[in-house]
Amino acid sequence: DGTIKSFAFYGVLLDSRGRARIFEVTITAAVTVRDQVTNRVLYDNQNYVFRGEFEFTDDPRTFFNEEDPAVERLSRSFAESLVSTLINGFGVNEEP
Repeated sequence: DGTIKSFAFYGVLLDSRGRARIFEVTITAAVTVRDQVTNRVLYDNQNYVFRGEFEFTDDPRTFFNEEDPAVERLSRSFAESLVSTLINGFGVNEEP
């Protein structure tokens, strides 16, 4: 189960016109992974934080258009980060 709790972005690098071109994106999510047979909680983090830097060539407000390739990059990076966390066992519940 998962829910996006917050989403924020901030300009971190400006172009020659003073417009932000590189943004730090922060996503906070509530994530719970359960065993599909026993329903036992394998991982639970109600404040999972993902941060990444992304470059946008257009107005950042247009970034959030669902068809923008940047949304695909952001979602893929978020998913890769979460899977890496799960595979590496950070926060995994070891109790039987």
